[in-house]
Amino acid sequence: MYDLKKDRLTVIGKAMAKYGSKDDAIFEMNAAIASLKADVAGKDTLLELARNNVDRVVNQLKSIEI
Repeated sequence: MYDLKKDRLTVIGKAMAKYGSKDDAIFEMNAAIASLKADVAGKDTLLELARNNVDRVVNQLKSIEI
């Protein structure tokens, strides 16, 4: 069974070892989270643009009479 508490402690331990202190580790983790959120927001925007383009093409195809 997955142990979330153990996993969290492992991540915190590795981050503290890498960055030297708890505060630095928290700062770096928050920066990484902010970066991931920005990446997701950018991809959501691109996905919405793609959906709009597909909808536009579908509507144009529907309007063509054969």
